[in-house]
Amino acid sequence: MARDYYKILLVSQSGKGKTYSFRNLNQETTGFINGENKPLPFKNNFKYHGKPTASGGVFAALKAYAENKEINCIVIDSLSAVLDMFLTEAKASKKGYDIWNYYNELISKFLSEVKKVEKEVFLTAHYEWIQDENGAKERRTKTQGKTWEGWIEKEFSIVMFVDRRLDED
Repeated sequence: MARDYYKILLVSQSGKGKTYSFRNLNQETTGFINGENKPLPFKNNFKYHGKPTASGGVFAALKAYAENKEINCIVIDSLSAVLDMFLTEAKASKKGYDIWNYYNELISKFLSEVKKVEKEVFLTAHYEWIQDENGAKERRTKTQGKTWEGWIEKEFSIVMFVDRRLDED
């Protein structure tokens, strides 16, 4: 019987500990895709640590880590940075509404590839407040454009909106 693999999305504002929460993962068997391309807030000895600067690098790292037998989980930090890469590339290569079509195609392709990975995959993201048709405000994963607004979360097994709290003890 085939095993199910979880795709987990951690959503929060910057500086709330999303990236720091990965400090105790096994750095020999975790593939870390650092889309933010900035230093990690803990000692980084990840054997597999990619810092892609374009969508091709993100897709290549995800594929390589998915196929690597030494890696048992993958972290993508962050979905927000990956989506920004997609939009930048769409704006550089397309015009008018084709920008948004291409951007949305890249998102669909990326999320589809993440779901195909037969390993646990953790992604981080930032949120924004959106207002629904009834006027209620909701926190949702931040995207550009309207197509994916409020729909990113449905692509994951587990979605956690996280915050940092200080323990007085």
